[in-house]
Amino acid sequence: MIRFAIFYLSLFAFNITCAQTNTGQIELKGVLVDEKDRTPLSYVNIGVLNKSLITISNTTGRFSLNLKEENLTDKLQISRIGYHTIKVFVN
Repeated sequence: MIRFAIFYLSLFAFNITCAQTNTGQIELKGVLVDEKDRTPLSYVNIGVLNKSLITISNTTGRFSLNLKEENLTDKLQISRIGYHTIKVFVN
C-alpha cells in the first residue's frame, strides 16, 4: 500500500491512499475536509483531468476512484462550488 502525505491546498485538505486491487487496478481513496474548520466536504468532484474517470465524495467527505497504472502520471482535479479547483499529480 502506498500512502501519500496530507496536502493543504486552497481551502481543501485531503489525505489520499492508494492500494492495488485484485483486478490489477489501483484504488485511490481519500477524505476531503475544509481546511479551516475541518468539516467533511460532500459532493466534491474528483477526477483524472481530461479523462472520463470521475467520482464524487459522499456526505462524510470520503471518495474512492479506481485507476489503471497508466493513470498514475496524470493530474487529479478536485472541485466543488464555492472552493478553488485544485489540480495535483496522482503520484
